[in-house]
Amino acid sequence: TGAAAVALGHTADDQAEPVLLHILRGAGLHGLRGMEPLSTLRLPQDGVEVTLARPLLDVTREETRAFCQQEGVSFRDDTTNRSMRFARNRVRFVLMPSLTAYNPRVREALLRLARAAGRDVAYLESQVDVAWREAVVTEGDAVTLDTAALVSHAPLVQRLLMRRAYETLTGSAAALTERHLEAMAVMLGAPPGKRLHFPKGLVLLTEYGRVRLGRGLAETCPLPPLQNRLPIRIEAGEKKYAGGHV
Repeated sequence: TGAAAVALGHTADDQAEPVLLHILRGAGLHGLRGMEPLSTLRLPQDGVEVTLARPLLDVTREETRAFCQQEGVSFRDDTTNRSMRFARNRVRFVLMPSLTAYNPRVREALLRLARAAGRDVAYLESQVDVAWREAVVTEGDAVTLDTAALVSHAPLVQRLLMRRAYETLTGSAAALTERHLEAMAVMLGAPPGKRLHFPKGLVLLTEYGRVRLGRGLAETCPLPPLQNRLPIRIEAGEKKYAGGHV
């Protein structure tokens, strides 16, 4: 429709349940943060950015339902929301009720965790903004990262830079796991010519003094570029080695 913003109906329950699911999957800070009241959806195929607003994140599902009934507002239940085929529904109907035996206010505890993680992520992203300007160049369908500039930053900032590079090219980092980020970090110390494949068809390629992330990256010479004439000195005389003479 060409809208610049979309309002979504996610509630506090929709925030707590995925945070718990992310914990089970071993998510990092971004996963613990959950959803934000305001965020940006990037569509890399056409460069469009859409603002996503979630005004109901502090309201529970039952409060929302009760308000609709009180005001005579009709609402629709998605039947898939009760299907146990989906892990999220098993968390909602099995795990969350079980956890209330240990903490009756487990939902509020998860929401506090999400808010605390969100504050930490906001600070880290401000550091990534600085590092991005120093170390990253976007070239069409690829992102190039200067290795020397990258490793001058803290390891966590390096990982978040790689995460942002992936998100820049795909529009979302949801497919990336902590294992992917660990593999990206290892590649920063790998010799030129190494390749690593990631979800959504992206490849990370190491080159001399840099790494590139993109689709269909062609192999290039891993050695530094040579310009003009470069004289090579060869000592005169005979050199012996195990197989004969030079």
